[in-house]
Amino acid sequence: MRKHFLSSVGMLLIFWVLFAACTKEQETVYSVPDELQSFVDTLVSEAAQRGVKLDLSNNLIIEYGLNTEGILCGSCVFVGKQLKIEINAEKKCWSDKITQEALMLHMLGHCALRRIDHDDALLPNGDAKSLLNGEVIDQYACIFDLGGDNNCNNLYKRDYYLDELFDPDTPTPDWAK
Repeated sequence: MRKHFLSSVGMLLIFWVLFAACTKEQETVYSVPDELQSFVDTLVSEAAQRGVKLDLSNNLIIEYGLNTEGILCGSCVFVGKQLKIEINAEKKCWSDKITQEALMLHMLGHCALRRIDHDDALLPNGDAKSLLNGEVIDQYACIFDLGGDNNCNNLYKRDYYLDELFDPDTPTPDWAK
């Protein structure tokens, strides 16, 4: 009887160790290239302005080198709980800081905001409804102008696109009717 009891305790101990090992919280890391950090900061800041708490400080990897033969500019990959964005290093995915911000907010929208699907709808005036539009990538250059470096003069659109990024039900703005 005592031998049976010890083997039962031994088996329970083994199961407990295995269970504890399997249920251990996956560790996540933060690794973002310096030149892309400002885009992450923008997303977190804009989230806070809209009452959304977004903490990516220990769970985001962004890296260059997506090899998709020029088809994709970026990809969001979930590795367990780890958020990972792969960015195509080719400049044709962005021509300047404005298009780079639009691309980064697009990718962060997929990964950090869990908006997995593209939204290819258009506004009544023909502009993309969302930064998460997967078809109108070339329009990103003129979706909004951050500082007047381009001749787009679309800075007035920026708030709408950021609002929509956090709330897909954002009403159509007057300028798009």
